[in-house]
Amino acid sequence: MLLSLRSWLSLTFAFIGLTSILSVSFLANFQLEWQFIQYTIRTREQENLDILEQIENHYLGNNLWMIDEIENIGVRALEEGKIIQLTGTSGTTVWDARERHSGLCQETIQRMTGQMADRYATEEHGFITKEYEVLSDGDIVGYLNIEYFGPFYFSDTELFFIDTINRILLFVSIAIIIASIILGTIFARKISKPISEVVTAAEGIARGSYTVPATEKPNTLEVEHLRVTMNEVSRVLKSKETLRKRLTLDVAHELRTPLATLQSHLEAMIDGVWDASKERLTSIHEEIIRLSGLVNDLETLSRYDSESIVLNKTRFDVFELVRHVIHLHHDRFRKKGIELNAAGESVEIEGDRDKLMQVLVNMISNAYKYTSSGGTVTIEVSLRNSACIVQIKDTGVGIPGEDLPFIFERFYRVDQSRTRITGGSGIGLTIAREIVLAHNGEITAESDPGRETVFTISLPL
Repeated sequence: MLLSLRSWLSLTFAFIGLTSILSVSFLANFQLEWQFIQYTIRTREQENLDILEQIENHYLGNNLWMIDEIENIGVRALEEGKIIQLTGTSGTTVWDARERHSGLCQETIQRMTGQMADRYATEEHGFITKEYEVLSDGDIVGYLNIEYFGPFYFSDTELFFIDTINRILLFVSIAIIIASIILGTIFARKISKPISEVVTAAEGIARGSYTVPATEKPNTLEVEHLRVTMNEVSRVLKSKETLRKRLTLDVAHELRTPLATLQSHLEAMIDGVWDASKERLTSIHEEIIRLSGLVNDLETLSRYDSESIVLNKTRFDVFELVRHVIHLHHDRFRKKGIELNAAGESVEIEGDRDKLMQVLVNMISNAYKYTSSGGTVTIEVSLRNSACIVQIKDTGVGIPGEDLPFIFERFYRVDQSRTRITGGSGIGLTIAREIVLAHNGEITAESDPGRETVFTISLPL
């Protein structure tokens, strides 16, 4: 049977509370009653000794006793449930409660036996006789037999006291159980509500909705971590969905222009408006080349997926690679009036030299597009925290803050014009990221629009 987390927690709290209070109540009741029994046994023994002392005080000597006083002592003892018998040293009976008050003795025996039998039916109880020596000046002058209910006996007052304690324990147990259920329900709600929100958010994500964040803050670290993680998953998926839609628009835009040109040119030729001249066929051919270029870009992205890149690793100096790339592109930058520099120190790593060279080429080509004449592009190599750090700095137009988190996504371009002159196909930075990730590295970007943009590549040695 499936139950909600709140139900499970509530039942758990109730079960723990019930088990705990029953255990405590049982132990408390058992210990209390056991101690009370021991107290009763000690009290009865002390009462017997008190009766013995009173008897000894009424011995006159020469086997003479104060019978009237002994009578009074015997009657009081009988009222307390004790049947006494006093005999002399010769065996003669001095005073016997069964002879003098036979009816009262029988009534006492029946009352006490019935009272204890009702409460302790499984216990072995009954009247027992205990003999004591009666002394006078250290000599034995008689024997006192005291018959009483044993091994213990509770009077009405004592039974009332025990019942009162049991009722108090019962009421406390009920109160604690109710409190456990109430508190368990409250705590269960505090724990389950944030989880329910996370479940709702997850269900929304399953339906394609990423706008239902979990806002209820829990008191549990693990649940809070789950809530934050789910919100982050929702945010990332929403971002990916936005990028997917934008990618669809971008690809559609890239395809629309050459296809529209091809369609219009071919329709004009079919209708006889245009002749199939060499110039017009050349224009159609150029548009076909543009479409082929876009397909090639998509194939390149597929090849440079970080999970499928095959690296041909060798040991090489990154700074020497940077100088080589700068040497190859120096003239192009000089003609535009951009200063291209290398800085830093020699750092050797183990990696795929050709693919990392492509990363550098993609990065400086990107800087070339967005840096005006008179600007500067610098590639700096350094060793930091057992990693090779390569920074590509340019003084170009920069990247707006709202676009910065998405510049490594496929076909994402900051310029909305999507012109081939400046925008390209939008996969250069994506390819660079995939290659860096394949080297277990990291690439990040920072930009101060209008002043400087810095791309930082961190590669393990």
